[in-house]
Amino acid sequence: ELKNIVNQAFTTEANKGKVINLAANNKMLSQKMAKSAVYIVNNIDVKEHYKDLLESAQTFNNFIVGLQEGNATLHLEKASDKDVLTELDEVNTEWQAFNAQIKKFYVNAKVDQSAYQYIINNNEKLLRLSHKLTQTLKSKNILNTNDNKVIGNTLKIADRQRMLTQKMFKEKFLIYSKQDAKRNSVRLRGSIILFKN
Repeated sequence: ELKNIVNQAFTTEANKGKVINLAANNKMLSQKMAKSAVYIVNNIDVKEHYKDLLESAQTFNNFIVGLQEGNATLHLEKASDKDVLTELDEVNTEWQAFNAQIKKFYVNAKVDQSAYQYIINNNEKLLRLSHKLTQTLKSKNILNTNDNKVIGNTLKIADRQRMLTQKMFKEKFLIYSKQDAKRNSVRLRGSIILFKN
């Protein structure tokens, strides 16, 4: 009986960690999709980056649908918390519009410029909404990392840096391709400062 209780406790903690990790991963994917689009527009390893773009979009979508409906493979229970559902609805609304542009962006080896501009103009909105959802999930699924503050801090830094890595590459190539270079230079400097801190 005690062994079952202990095992269940470990499983619960592991599943909490998976939910939060998947949510944080979507923050990174919002930037990776934009980065892939920039690479494709600049004719850099187009086949590889188009594959990455579609895979990133599918992974992002799987998490959203998993929270909405539950997904045993991803160890996701159907969301029922009111605050989580509110944030999830906001992310999903933006994601549906964003994903529609992802699907239009590169068809028959041709770039749809209006879809590209939508991706570039809205990827950070998707990032912000995904961040809000992640923070809400963290507040509802508190991990027992109090016994080891280093673990908790390491998880926080890893989450931020994997997102910033994609964001910085995106910003660098936007500057390289002379797309809103001044604003993206400022953003890149900000991303580098956040990455270092």
